Amino acid sequence: MRLLLIGLFLVIFSSQTSSAQQDRVDPFMEAYQRALQHYNSASYATAYQCFTALENEFNDLHSLLAIQTNYYKSRSAMQLFYRDAIPLMERFLATYPNSNLFYEASRNLADYYYQKRDYPNAVAYYKTIDPTQLDKKYRDEYKFNYAYSLFSTDESNAAASFFHDLISKDSEFNSASKYYFGYIAYTNENYTVAKNHFLELIEQEMYLDEIPLYVAQIHQQQEAYEELISFGLRYVDSTYTPSSELYKLLAEAYYRVGDYEQSIYFFSEKYLSSGAQLDDYGYYLLGQAYYRSEEFSLAGSTFNKIVEAEDSLAQNAYYHLADCYLKLGDKRSAQNAFESASHFDFNTAITEHAHFNFAKLCYELGYPYADPTMILQDFINDFPESEYLDEAYSFLVNAFLTHKDYSRAIKSMESSGLSSVRLQQAYQEVSYYRAVQLFNDGHYQKAILHFDKALVHKHNKTLGALSHFWKAESYDRLNEFEKSITSYQKFQKSPAAASLPEYQSASYHIAYAYFKLWKFTESLKGFEVFVGNTGENDMRLHDTYVRLGDSNYMLKNYSKAIRTYEKAVELWGVDADYAAYQIALAYQQLGRYDRVVESLLKFEEQYAKSTYIDDAWYRMGEAYIKLENSEKALEMFRKIGDNFPKSAYVADAKMKIGLVLYHAEDYSKSIEQFKAIVSEYPATTIAREAISNARSVYVDLGDVQSYADWVETLSFVNISTSALDSTAYESAELHYLKGDFKKAFTGFESYVNTYTEGIFKLSAHYYYGESALEIQKIDEALAAFEVVVTYHNNPYTHIALKHTAKLYQQKKMYDEALEKYHQLDDLAETVEAQLLAKKGLMDCYFSQGEYADAIEQAQLILNSGRVDESLILELNTFVARAAFLDLDRDLAAEKYHVIEQHSQGDLKAEAMYHLAYLAFYEGDYERSKEFIFEQSRLLPRYKKWLGKSFIILAKNYWEEEDVFQATHTLDQLLLNIDDAEVLKAAKRLKAEILAKEKVEQDLSLGLDTLILSDSISTTDSLRIIEE
Repeated sequence: MRLLLIGLFLVIFSSQTSSAQQDRVDPFMEAYQRALQHYNSASYATAYQCFTALENEFNDLHSLLAIQTNYYKSRSAMQLFYRDAIPLMERFLATYPNSNLFYEASRNLADYYYQKRDYPNAVAYYKTIDPTQLDKKYRDEYKFNYAYSLFSTDESNAAASFFHDLISKDSEFNSASKYYFGYIAYTNENYTVAKNHFLELIEQEMYLDEIPLYVAQIHQQQEAYEELISFGLRYVDSTYTPSSELYKLLAEAYYRVGDYEQSIYFFSEKYLSSGAQLDDYGYYLLGQAYYRSEEFSLAGSTFNKIVEAEDSLAQNAYYHLADCYLKLGDKRSAQNAFESASHFDFNTAITEHAHFNFAKLCYELGYPYADPTMILQDFINDFPESEYLDEAYSFLVNAFLTHKDYSRAIKSMESSGLSSVRLQQAYQEVSYYRAVQLFNDGHYQKAILHFDKALVHKHNKTLGALSHFWKAESYDRLNEFEKSITSYQKFQKSPAAASLPEYQSASYHIAYAYFKLWKFTESLKGFEVFVGNTGENDMRLHDTYVRLGDSNYMLKNYSKAIRTYEKAVELWGVDADYAAYQIALAYQQLGRYDRVVESLLKFEEQYAKSTYIDDAWYRMGEAYIKLENSEKALEMFRKIGDNFPKSAYVADAKMKIGLVLYHAEDYSKSIEQFKAIVSEYPATTIAREAISNARSVYVDLGDVQSYADWVETLSFVNISTSALDSTAYESAELHYLKGDFKKAFTGFESYVNTYTEGIFKLSAHYYYGESALEIQKIDEALAAFEVVVTYHNNPYTHIALKHTAKLYQQKKMYDEALEKYHQLDDLAETVEAQLLAKKGLMDCYFSQGEYADAIEQAQLILNSGRVDESLILELNTFVARAAFLDLDRDLAAEKYHVIEQHSQGDLKAEAMYHLAYLAFYEGDYERSKEFIFEQSRLLPRYKKWLGKSFIILAKNYWEEEDVFQATHTLDQLLLNIDDAEVLKAAKRLKAEILAKEKVEQDLSLGLDTLILSDSISTTDSLRIIEE
């Protein structure tokens, strides 16, 4: 329209000129008018060509016609969107800055850029325009376009002033200006102004596809949730308003007013059902709505959608997720969620409480990848002012007790200062249990030290009393019997002692300590006190009567000894045969030989399998000698050699036979007997005794020459060298007795090499071996003891056999060791000797891989009924290991169950691993996992066994086709275990699983974490979870 008016002006101007010049026609004007007609008829290409041709004819480019031509040429190019359109118009502005078309040309350029949405350039040209130079009817359009361009280039405040001017006018731009002015107020958080303008537009039913959403958001920002709900429900399903975002706003509003059911409805049934996706904050609110509606399963699954972030929202979600798991009874999942929440520090209150709950659940459930005591200690260190500190200390102490990690418990509590009574009580308890632990491991001196610690704070009277008792037991094991008696007496005087079962035991142990000190008067009184106070079913009563008998016997109260031994026999205990045998010895001391025979005949009948049977025959033979019954005496002595050729009494019995024959004046047979002894036991003490007795017989026969001739044939009897022989031996022996084993070794070595048939040949070889052992000359010791063993049933036979068996075992010469242990077993007359032989046999069989034979020997000991509790555990452990290696899984499981119930520490961890292993191979995967989880709870510090168990756990998961759990378990092992064997097994198993499942996965365990920005700050109320 503007261009058409300008054209009319030129026509009028041209007509007037023509009239003035009468009939003269300007050719340039005629061409200009034709070009202008093309432009006004929208023939912009023709107009452009015409204006261009005319422009080339002008000589004066600053004439009015030239300026008009240049302007319309540029306008035509702009209409045609020619590439040179903008340069042409810019050149026009540069060339004609004073033209009355300058602002019009600037507006043309600005509008051109505006239409192309190039708002920065549009602003640049709108900025150059003086609106007063524009026609009034174009000024509102100029202001709106300029304002919108400013708005679009983020110059909202500048735009707002233009929009505000247009709002006050009744123009076509009023409503649009009101919308954008309201929007700018909205973005500047001037919600009241924005809402007023938006509501005016809603009344005019304008912008209904956008404004209701803004109004709802304003209500949200003003926390006017009731108004939001009332307003939003009017437009929620409007055909104009996009409903999905309004659904979300309504859902949040309902959440904020506590209507969780409606909140869930709009979140889930409306917003999510529309195909829209919630952001993290939306999922958090939906999770909270479920949570507060006690829909914990749905809440948990919703919180799980946002926990991958690392912001305050994720921390809060983890925290409430943990509580959902608690409400659902899934404590292990709660444990993991609390751990995750504790790793953030956005909300310190949540961090503290999550850490505490995590530590508490680790205490309750165990934690496979770290020691729960360390987790509790970390909480105490990180939150020293926490309101949960005392409770944490209580859990820590109980955890130490549960895991039996008493050393670290003591160290931790000592470092805390032990200022509180609760810690002092715990310190007493932990010190006591650590002392018991050391006692059970045989570290008696250290046990005494810790029993003393348990007596520092005497809050628990029972533990105080028991500390005295077990301190006394420790001294007893150290053979410090005087100190043992003192501690037992302190125990008896302790306030709580009288109510303890150990109270009666103290009298028994005090009596035993006196007995071991050979203070038999005191031991007699002690045992009598014990008998008077204990019940008739006490298992120790039999032994007490035995020791009463021994005490009386040593005090030469033989009649009393007999009565107490008889009581011991009546009670029929382990040592009943010993007591019965001792009755005969007591009668022997009384000179009642008829009663000796009577007692021993009865003994022979009742205890035919007793280890004392050869002793009994020997004593019976002696009694028959006193009763002058030579035939019976000879019968008894001969029975020993015939039935027990390896008995220690054989040589003495043969000597007695010779003497009986001698006294019966059967000199010939007597001499034969003595000569046989000399031949069988050359260079021994008994041989020298036999020579002496033979000499007496020959003297009685008056045949001294025959004696001399016989002695001359004996290589070890040399009267001329006997003095040197004795001197050499005594010199070496003196060094041995002084403890100078190196010189003793040299002396005895010289003796056995110099006096090969010396008088002290046997003793010299024995002490030569002992000296060699002391200075670690193993081969020489072994050779010496082998010589000793060749002398049948000599005083050193048992000890020499024990040494040779152990030395062969040490040298891994198991066949030779087995031979010696079997000999030792055959000769054993005491329980201790039998145990030593059996244990040696089972260890050698085990080392050779002959597990069935090893188990047989161990079972013989176990079934003997003559072993104490600590040895029972050791033997069961041996059988379990052997059975496991022998693939006898039933026996292994049986024994490992016993071990698991009666052991602690590393041994208990070993048992639980094997039980899990055996359950796995039986196909009982749930049972196997139960053992492993219990092991991780009770024994997390024993990393090697726990690591091996988690290899089995991964195998369980794999068998259950839970590949994720299997590989996750192995990943955690690779991250948290440093045992080379376990790491190798974990890598191998993971590779096997991945190969079988055809999953290619990097074994390097690279862990990528998606980090999300914390775009929305939320501070939901912290709920402290008490579970």
